[in-house]
Amino acid sequence: MTEKIWTVQQAEKLYGLKTGYALPLKVTEEVKRLVQLLNYHYGSERDVDNEDGGYVVLLLPEDESADTDSLYLKLLEEYHLCVDTAEIETILCKSGKWEWHSDLYMVTNEYGITVIYPKRWGC
Repeated sequence: MTEKIWTVQQAEKLYGLKTGYALPLKVTEEVKRLVQLLNYHYGSERDVDNEDGGYVVLLLPEDESADTDSLYLKLLEEYHLCVDTAEIETILCKSGKWEWHSDLYMVTNEYGITVIYPKRWGC
C-alpha cells in the first residue's frame, strides 16, 4: 500500500490507519511534521503534482511477510531517481520486526519527495 500525503488533514488520518502491524507514533508524527513544513513554505492548497513543494509517501507492505523494496523502486523509477541519490537518509525508529526509514529525494530545486518505509530487522 502506498499513501501519498501533502496536507495536514491527510496526515491526521494516519492516526487511525489500520494495517497488519502497528504504525509507530514516531512515524505518524514525522509525516505530520514534514507535511506541516511543506504547507508552511508552499501552501496547503497547492497542486501537489504541478507546483513546488512535494509530498510524503508512506510505503506499507500488504502483510508482515511482504517487503517494501518493489514499491520503493517503482516510486523512484516514476521520477527517474536512483537509490543512491537520496539527499537525506534517516532511521526514524524500530518497532517490532520493523525498522522505519525516511529518505528525502529532491526531484527539482523546489520539489522533494520524502519516502517513509519499514524494513525488516533482527527477527
